[in-house]
Formats: sequence, structure tokens, C-alpha cells
Amino acid sequence: MKEKMMNGMRNLDRVGRKVDYIITHSLYSGFIRSVGYGLYKQDRLTDYLENIKNSVKYSRWFCGYYHRNEEVDKKTMILYDKIVRIV
Repeated sequence: MKEKMMNGMRNLDRVGRKVDYIITHSLYSGFIRSVGYGLYKQDRLTDYLENIKNSVKYSRWFCGYYHRNEEVDKKTMILYDKIVRIV
């Protein structure tokens, strides 16, 4: 897992840590701490995603792990069965 994380950061470095969209399964540690409803645990992966959140410029972040449709903030959206246009 560590090698995949390092590879992900290298890829982000290659594009100047600026992307249009981030699409992940789960969200970053800040989400888990603030609105994880006590159901989810912060771990190495969520900490890695927190690092990405804090060091990458992006327009929108999408994830689906939490099986609900929710706009977390202006840039972060949880999708379950909702379809959104990203162009």
C-alpha cells in the first residue's frame, strides 16, 4: 500500500499537484473526524487522503463509500445512486 501511495503522490507531483477532479472510494481524515458519525475509523489511507486534500488544488472531490448522496462542502460530494455532470 505504501508504494501505491508514493506512486500516487509522484503522479500528482508530475502535474504540479493541480487536477480538475479527485475520485476516491473513501474520504479524508477530516471528514471522518467531523462527520463520520462514529461509524468510520481514521487510518493510514484516510490520513493519506487528508494529505492530498491539503496539498493538491482541485475543483471537485467525489467518493462513494458511504452509500448516500451528500454534498459535504462546495468541493466534496458523496455519491451513491446520484449522477452528476462533471464537464
